[in-house]
Amino acid sequence: VDAVSGCTHPLRDGDEVRVGSLRVVALSAPGHTAGSTAFLVRGSPSALFGGDVLFCGGCGAPFEGCADDMVSTFAKLWRSCPPETLLFPGHEYTLSILPQYVTGALPGADTPDVYAKLCAAIYRARELRAQAPP
Repeated sequence: VDAVSGCTHPLRDGDEVRVGSLRVVALSAPGHTAGSTAFLVRGSPSALFGGDVLFCGGCGAPFEGCADDMVSTFAKLWRSCPPETLLFPGHEYTLSILPQYVTGALPGADTPDVYAKLCAAIYRARELRAQAPP
């Protein structure tokens, strides 16, 4: 969809590429932009490189798509990824997005259980960011 100079092997939805022993599946993920593509690395656990489509606690703004496109893309990614899939977003906004649910800037945390899970997610994100990279 996107004209990228230098692209010699454009990928279509569902195309699989091998990188060494890794199997990487291209998943068309329109919504943020028309040509957004996510990459699912099959394995144990699997890993999803979601670009700007999906963040930890939020999603990218639909610049070239609409809300329906985003919903369809989320459903597709949900169906394509095993439950233990690790998410690697294009940006790290966890600590700026999740607290907005607590302050009321974003809807949510309407029960004590949901509020506790949200606080635990914020705490976990802070702990992980404080660790030195491996």
